[in-house]
Amino acid sequence: MKTNVKNPALGPYEAACLLGVHWTRVSRMADKGELRSRQLRSHRGSKRLRVYSLTDIESNWTDYQYLLRTGQLPRRPRANEHLRPGMLSEIRTMENHIEFDDAIGAVEASEILGVWHTWLRALLAKDAIVGRRLISHREGASRVMIYSRKSCEANVQEARKMASSGVTPGRRRHAL
Repeated sequence: MKTNVKNPALGPYEAACLLGVHWTRVSRMADKGELRSRQLRSHRGSKRLRVYSLTDIESNWTDYQYLLRTGQLPRRPRANEHLRPGMLSEIRTMENHIEFDDAIGAVEASEILGVWHTWLRALLAKDAIVGRRLISHREGASRVMIYSRKSCEANVQEARKMASSGVTPGRRRHAL
């Protein structure tokens, strides 16, 4: 299912590659107000995951390119500009984009659906909800997922029907 969105939500590594900066710099840029970001709740209940606005990232990149071309750059050029083309092609080929204002974490998705967080992958497999794994090439494949709030709210009944059917995802637990 291909989704058309105006302003996709991006993870920290994706944003850093598109901006040509180190992945830790993106959060500082957001704290300064250079980029819009939203913090999503993690499984521990704290707000640990940030997603960033693609339109703000592209605007910042355009401003940076202008400063670089006109010689007005106050510091050295960005060190990771070479990562931008590869990340752009990965993002363009991605099937499910989630709108920046619509993105939620696994905790919020499972609360909306009224199911345990382990059911989210089964719902994704049945195309009942929209979600995607954030890209990160730092330490192997990322395990972080973001979900669409609208798709979760639209499929609450489907999720509860699956959960009440008695079939549990994963292996059988003998101690439970």
